[in-house]
Amino acid sequence: MKSFLLIGVTLMILGLGQNGLSQGIDFFEGDWEETLELAREKEKLIFVDCFAEWCGPCKRMAAQVFPDPKVGEFFNEHFINLKWDMEKGKGLEFRQKYPVSAFPTLYFIDPEGEVVVSVSGARDAAGLIRLGEKALANYNPYADYSTLYEEGDRSSETIFHHYNNMRREGQNIRPLANDYFRTQVDMSDEFNLRLLSVAVEEADSRLFDLLIENREGVADAIGEKEFNEIVMEAGWNTVSKAMNFREPFLVEEAINKIKFAEHPNARSFELRAPIYYAIQTRNEDQYRENMAPYIGELGGLENDRAVELFDLGMRFFGDNSGFVEFLEGEWRRLARSSEDPEIIFRHARLQLKLDNQRQALRSVERAIEKLDEEDDRLGVYEEFRQKVN
Repeated sequence: MKSFLLIGVTLMILGLGQNGLSQGIDFFEGDWEETLELAREKEKLIFVDCFAEWCGPCKRMAAQVFPDPKVGEFFNEHFINLKWDMEKGKGLEFRQKYPVSAFPTLYFIDPEGEVVVSVSGARDAAGLIRLGEKALANYNPYADYSTLYEEGDRSSETIFHHYNNMRREGQNIRPLANDYFRTQVDMSDEFNLRLLSVAVEEADSRLFDLLIENREGVADAIGEKEFNEIVMEAGWNTVSKAMNFREPFLVEEAINKIKFAEHPNARSFELRAPIYYAIQTRNEDQYRENMAPYIGELGGLENDRAVELFDLGMRFFGDNSGFVEFLEGEWRRLARSSEDPEIIFRHARLQLKLDNQRQALRSVERAIEKLDEEDDRLGVYEEFRQKVN
């Protein structure tokens, strides 16, 4: 299974949430026919959360289970995910073919529209992952390729599907892939290009270099978006390895590789990667050195990421009054021009820490103005305002 194996452990230690590198389930916004087409293209099962607005267990899953980083990692890797209200729009059309008599109902459907697994009732995070594992175990259209491989078939198609079957079982295919690509491999072959795309895990590797050398062919085979996702994932995994082994040169190597790959978010990666490393290594000076240009250049364009980096900095360095003064100075310009309530609210928190109660009150009131009456954050902001008053 290809995953953020290294980065996942480290980021859980750091406590990164849904707005960071780990995230919850990414739900597809297309209609049913588009979903089937994408499932066939990606060779994935479809997961459908069939809910109703009034359903309490549905709301709990939406609030507590779907945003879970481990759930998101697993479901985004293996499924095309849908979340439809069964009492309106696309949901009404869906339930004409797929019965829904209780909420939530959870469906796993193959790319041809056949049901693999369906259950009623909410699941917690671990239970939902187990259900997904059951669906994957019940559906493998490529099982015969492993038999062909054992019988001596070494065609690129058989090797690709056999290695993928190994990945499904949690086996590490990287050593096999390394050996395979050391041979005279035809890099115009689509199955070889697809195998390369699933074998790459880290940017500091020969396989990554080979991926970039063949970027045009790989992108044609799997799509530009997925190619860029693979490149970025490899970069973050190398950063995680740098964190685990306290090797700052790996951060620089990851940055250089992502830039060489001409990834559209290379600049964001270049600025953020050293900040995560600084947080993991508790290096306040390095955090300051890199956070200042990030806020100035991208803070207003990446609000959620900026907030996450703010929260991490305050978590580990916020007891230092000098640090708070530094961050307030950098954050002030961002907050003044921002319409994002979270950006503004964090400026209010900084001002209160510096005993600027009047300014903190003005900031939190401005943040409250940006929220509607049903926003879940309103209670937190109101409580802060009462504290300032």
